[in-house]
Amino acid sequence: MCCYLSPNIEMHEYESDVDSIMNRIDRRQTIVLGDINAKSSQWGASRTNKKGAYWLEWIHALDMVVLNTGREPTFVRGQTNQTTLTCLCRQTKLLSK
Repeated sequence: MCCYLSPNIEMHEYESDVDSIMNRIDRRQTIVLGDINAKSSQWGASRTNKKGAYWLEWIHALDMVVLNTGREPTFVRGQTNQTTLTCLCRQTKLLSK
């Protein structure tokens, strides 16, 4: 599943969009890729914001794993760079392949 979530929407709308994405995925074998504009130390950001914390709730609830390590920024513009969640997957079957 590929997704984009704008950094300019209110938190309640953001949560609704995340819920919609996560409720549509195949829970057996799924990779989620996207620009979700959320920060968490789990994927290399210096801090976790509300949007990142909301994703983490879903990630843990569905037993998913964050694949990007945060070693390289996922966004670079001039002197600004940051790492956002770009890839997560269902742990059981996809990682064993």
